Parts: sequence; structure tokens; C-alpha cells
Amino acid sequence: MLFEQLILQSKLQTDSSSPAPLQTNINSSGVILDISTLTMEQQESEEVPPLPPRFRFRDLLLGDQSFQNDDR
Repeated sequence: MLFEQLILQSKLQTDSSSPAPLQTNINSSGVILDISTLTMEQQESEEVPPLPPRFRFRDLLLGDQSFQNDDR
């Protein structure tokens, strides 16, 4: 609905001879995120912690459970 209103509004602006000011939609329920307020701690919080050295990538990839019984 909002997307259709924006397209219609842009068509009306291009069709008119004088540039009309851009109108804001007060009734919209969308949320605008200001990414400039994010800190580095919030952005890096999605990193995956490293696996312990006991897990081998090959075993995890192949789904081999025998590595849990290995006595190294």
C-alpha cells in the first residue's frame, strides 16, 4: 500500500510542470532504523564464537559423530 502510494506520488510529481514538495505519509506504520546510532559493539555481537579445537571441520561437515569417541 505504501509502495503504491509512493509510485503514484512520483508519477504525479513528474507529470506536473512545477515541482511539488515531497509529502510525508503520517499514517504509515513502518519503522525507520537510523544506522548511525548503532555502536560497534552492537554490530559485532552477531559473530559466531570459535569452536573448541576438539571439533574438526570435516567431521562437522560430514556429520560424523565418531570424533566424540576419539581419545587424542
